[in-house]
Amino acid sequence: MKNRRKHIQFPGAQQSVCRSAGQWRQPFSGYRGQQPSGDSEIFKIVRKSDDQNRIRIQAPSGLFLQAKTQDLVTADYAGDGGWGDDNPSVFVMSIVRTFHGEFQVTNGYGQEKAPEVMREHWNTFIVEKDFKFISQNGLDAVRIPVGWWIASDPTPPTPFVGGSLQALDNAFTWAEKYDIQVIIDLHAVPGSQNGNEHSGTRDGSIEWGKTDDSVQQSVAAIDFLASRYEKQSSLLAIELLNEPGAPEVSLDTLKDYYQQGYDTVRKYSSSAYVIMSNRLGPMDDGTKIRLKSVTIGKYVCAENGGGTILVANRTSASGWETFKLWRINENTFNLRVSNNQFAGVQASRGSPAVVAVANTPKSSEIFRIVRKSDDKNRVRIQAPNGKDTGSGHCRLCRGWWLGDDNPSVFVMKIVETLQGEFQVTNGYGPDKAPQVMGEHWSTFIVEDDFRFISQNGLNAVRIPIGWWIASDPTPPKPFVGGSLQSLDNAFTWAQKYGVQVIIDLHAAPGAQNGYEHSGTRDGTINWGKSNNTIYIQQTVAVIDFLTSRYAKFPNLLAVELLNEPLAPVVTVDTLKKYYKAGYDAVRKHSSSAYVMMNNRLKQPMDPRELFPLASALQLTVIDVHYYSIYDVNSMSVKHNLDFIYHNRSSELAYVTTSNGPLTFVGK
Repeated sequence: MKNRRKHIQFPGAQQSVCRSAGQWRQPFSGYRGQQPSGDSEIFKIVRKSDDQNRIRIQAPSGLFLQAKTQDLVTADYAGDGGWGDDNPSVFVMSIVRTFHGEFQVTNGYGQEKAPEVMREHWNTFIVEKDFKFISQNGLDAVRIPVGWWIASDPTPPTPFVGGSLQALDNAFTWAEKYDIQVIIDLHAVPGSQNGNEHSGTRDGSIEWGKTDDSVQQSVAAIDFLASRYEKQSSLLAIELLNEPGAPEVSLDTLKDYYQQGYDTVRKYSSSAYVIMSNRLGPMDDGTKIRLKSVTIGKYVCAENGGGTILVANRTSASGWETFKLWRINENTFNLRVSNNQFAGVQASRGSPAVVAVANTPKSSEIFRIVRKSDDKNRVRIQAPNGKDTGSGHCRLCRGWWLGDDNPSVFVMKIVETLQGEFQVTNGYGPDKAPQVMGEHWSTFIVEDDFRFISQNGLNAVRIPIGWWIASDPTPPKPFVGGSLQSLDNAFTWAQKYGVQVIIDLHAAPGAQNGYEHSGTRDGTINWGKSNNTIYIQQTVAVIDFLTSRYAKFPNLLAVELLNEPLAPVVTVDTLKKYYKAGYDAVRKHSSSAYVMMNNRLKQPMDPRELFPLASALQLTVIDVHYYSIYDVNSMSVKHNLDFIYHNRSSELAYVTTSNGPLTFVGK
């Protein structure tokens, strides 16, 4: 029989892997998160004095565990037998993960020593001079993490110890003294909301939200904090929960708790902000992943980048071994390969084959990614037929405990994520996204920002918008309505404070550069391709819509036809044709607005490649973007300035001519 690894998790913080001293054997498990019922679940680990990884495990009966056979571990070994490889009660223990949170510190030191250790920490880690330093250096707020047990101070539940409440009181006193505002952050809740050590977990399990009691204890902690600090003028906000994990914490549970927490804060304060943290873990559209088989130890690959079968035979990973996700819901996705086809299941006489041949995803291209609860990078992928994809063939496996012998288990590495408006709206879905985006539009940039801009000597703003604004209030899915009203508001405020506006088409249909701010779903660039001219026609229509709507505003300074088209995917000939059509669309409605044409990104190319077109037209501007931060981020301040003066000045001189178009340095 093939040797197998044996996993054991002991009560407490350490997660370990053990094997019989003679060989690897079948898996078995210890405490996995349920409460031990009594003395029968208490074990003593005896470590060899000169080799701490060599252990024996004594059961409550006084007898030792032994690997009696390859398929059975018993607790009936009575002899000593020494520490040799012939002793079935000897195991080699490998510690694969440890926790160092407050639970581990207080439980580790025990009730006699822990109060002294924690008091020393609270008295020295953050002190009054830190608040003074923060204030003197121009910062005006701090976020202070607390655990749910603070509400029971000075006698919190074991193993926690009293003292954290006094530390928070001190922080408020110092914050008041140095004019600093405070955000109270509930960082740990009963049962743990994410399994990380800072969540108060004992062993990495996520139990919060599985019972109503854990939620109600959290609401009670918020009630305690809000009632205690409501009268403090420095209270800026209360964060209801730090980094809840997904999918363990369901969205419905979280929303219900956030509503209760919000209502609780509002019982005491109408002025404190209520902060709601997004869940950690969900994978959104455009997330790029790589999959490595645990049995074969090689990466899954779409042969030739797509058009044929998937294999698992690559020792390293690059483009063909990278899959882009299209999100259907929290756990269900399409997998897009490098040539933009989709992976799917193809029926065959034997095991169903996984291939990448579909140009448009259908039901056979829908996969469910199941992530291991205590190791999110360990996954199984369920196909539409209900079975798991495996290394070599599809099979329905029996569980995670089969470990590295299970061909349906893969190690998943997330190599890139996107966080644009497509990801936000598709991720939240049609029910929640309008609320999220509405909150963003009504708070991110407001009238007071335009007043501030004007008062500080600036006279123009460049406002990025997406092509779907022309279909507002019912834009194509997943986008939601509301952006047009925000742009209307911006024009009104800008006119009120004497600020001019540049409308910047930042995202075009099909995405012109593949970056998240281009409205892309997965980083693919389709705008401007010769076989898809419909996207250019749609873009011209958007320019027509925007100019016709805002030409009547005296503070319309310019319309930028497209932000950062990417070379070489977008060719200069295609771009020139579009820019001429866009220019004509603007001129239909305005003879005074400037028309801005953004150079293509990526070198090498001639920064003057648009000059012949722009010079032949009236009121045109070439927009150039210089991302100095990526060139000089390791230099000193002086070297940064020298780089701008010498390197950038010569580049600007090249695109600034007496008889050519105007030049605008957008970035």
